[in-house]
Amino acid sequence: MTTATPTLRDFFALADDDQVAHRVAALASSSAFATLAETVSAAAGPARWQQALGDVTGAIPDLLQVDLGSVLVAAWKTRSELGRFTDANQYGPDETILVELTTHVVTSVHRPHLDLLVNDQPCGRLDFTVEITLRLAGVVLTIRDGKIWKATTGSCTASGRIACAGQSLSARESVPVQLPGTLVFDQPIPITIQPGGWEETALH
Repeated sequence: MTTATPTLRDFFALADDDQVAHRVAALASSSAFATLAETVSAAAGPARWQQALGDVTGAIPDLLQVDLGSVLVAAWKTRSELGRFTDANQYGPDETILVELTTHVVTSVHRPHLDLLVNDQPCGRLDFTVEITLRLAGVVLTIRDGKIWKATTGSCTASGRIACAGQSLSARESVPVQLPGTLVFDQPIPITIQPGGWEETALH
């Protein structure tokens, strides 16, 4: 994608001290961390566990380097009404079609994880759930040869949540997201719905 778009990290904006303190407290209060705390403390001492907890929360932003443009493309390319544009009998390879999408919602769930090591030996794994919902209006796709070449993004608002071990670490509700006016893709995105084989997708 030649146009830079925000990432999940940009959206959740986890860099400020208040958010870091909140994440540490939330993780430390989880019963699921008791076993990890015992393992790390037994291997390297209680002080190392406190340091490890800080390392974990500090690493969370790096798990969120997911480009929102890629989230949108993954949903758009499977949108059912685009399937007809893959029919070469109706649309020649040199024919360019502009398709305006109705106001729609894209929901995406990501499950990154962190592996914990003590003296280079694995001692546990932390699984995170990252959910984001994007509501878009005024999107126009440029389609040619059964592929999406460009998108005009229109307006976008989003909500999202990060959780680990049953604890909500960060949440944002219905805030505007500034997307570039146009997304141009390095490689055109093939539409994956075939004529006569349309499917339900995560868009509404």
